Amino acid sequence: RDGDDIFFGLTQTELDVNYDPTEISGGCVIKDTEVDLEVVITLPEWLPATDIAPTLQSDWRRFRRALEAHEDQHRAIAVEGAERAFDAVAELYRPTCEQAVNEARRRLEVLGVEIRAQHRRFDDETGHGKSEGAVWPLESGGG
Repeated sequence: RDGDDIFFGLTQTELDVNYDPTEISGGCVIKDTEVDLEVVITLPEWLPATDIAPTLQSDWRRFRRALEAHEDQHRAIAVEGAERAFDAVAELYRPTCEQAVNEARRRLEVLGVEIRAQHRRFDDETGHGKSEGAVWPLESGGG
């Protein structure tokens, strides 16, 4: 569940960027940039009873693999975003530390919007993974 939406799988991320604006001769530079990314992927588990049809179990495994691959792509988007966040602020130079901090914040805000849009585009393009086989129950045709 994400707000009012319900999904079989969900990737939640939290990105934290820390840095030290340091005065240097003639200005200020962002030093000691650290990026922390937390990724939590929630996927369904099913422990079928012993008398469940093997085809149903096979269908579930196929669905579960497709869903995991979809959520793993969200993880990859987040990791790439964390790398971009580091690159956006590390060694950033401005004439004053106030300007450096303001520019770092602006860049990170813009980047956050871009990353969220990338996640939305990916979900829109794949129907939240449906076009990749992450749909349950399986549609007719077995996949």
